[in-house]
Amino acid sequence: MKQRNRKLACLCITAAFLTVAGAMQTGAQEAEKQNLSLESVTIHSREAEPVTEAEEAERTMQRAALQTPVTEAEASAGTGQEALAKADQTQRQSASDGEQESSDESGTKKKQKKKKTSSKKSKQKQKKKKASAKKRKAKKKKLLKQQKAAKKEKKKAKQQARSTAKGMGAKIARYALRFVGNPYVYGGTSLTHGADCSGFVMSVYRHFGISLPRTSGEQGRYGKNAGGLSNAKPGDLISYSGHIGIYIGNGQIVHASTEKTGIKVSNASYRPILSVRRIV
Repeated sequence: MKQRNRKLACLCITAAFLTVAGAMQTGAQEAEKQNLSLESVTIHSREAEPVTEAEEAERTMQRAALQTPVTEAEASAGTGQEALAKADQTQRQSASDGEQESSDESGTKKKQKKKKTSSKKSKQKQKKKKASAKKRKAKKKKLLKQQKAAKKEKKKAKQQARSTAKGMGAKIARYALRFVGNPYVYGGTSLTHGADCSGFVMSVYRHFGISLPRTSGEQGRYGKNAGGLSNAKPGDLISYSGHIGIYIGNGQIVHASTEKTGIKVSNASYRPILSVRRIV
């Protein structure tokens, strides 16, 4: 840019010198024309009327003034002013060109910056999408894992419930055995002061928070079928015609038998069995 400005300045100065030289030549030619015209007028004037010495001297001075060439200083001054004007104009043009180039460069940089920003935003969006997809995948995996764990826990809970049921039946049988020897009382429900067969069974189960019907016939249909004496477990109900007892294992039951014998342990098959019902 600086070399270009220097070249322009040199061209302008050269043009200025050429212009000044042309102007000097043109001025000299015009001066000669004026001098010839003045001489012609003088000649005609002389022919017309006589001229005094003073008038002749004055006219001579005027001709000398017209014929006096421009001095080097004056020419240099004029040339310098024109050169300065040309140089100033060149500098302004250069500055304008520089501003235009700077503006173009700034515009290009802005476009490049905008393009980079757009590319960066696009990359950020892609990263966010990938991160979101990764989160969804991880969430789904976690959910599946939780569901699997829940199923496992549910299965374990069922197994524990079955184990607890077995344990609860044994507890019921052991609790019922505590009242062996207590009296039989028809219509009674007291484990200590007397109970009939269904009252005894109902009171034992009630101790564990389980409600049963009042009569032996209803109790013989309660719960679910255990599948016969061979499948009976402690705590199951062994139902007979008009009678019921609690299975305690080893083929035996505990029941409120009669007013004569009271609450006692008997062989489960001492009478024909109608059903074996599982409550727990």
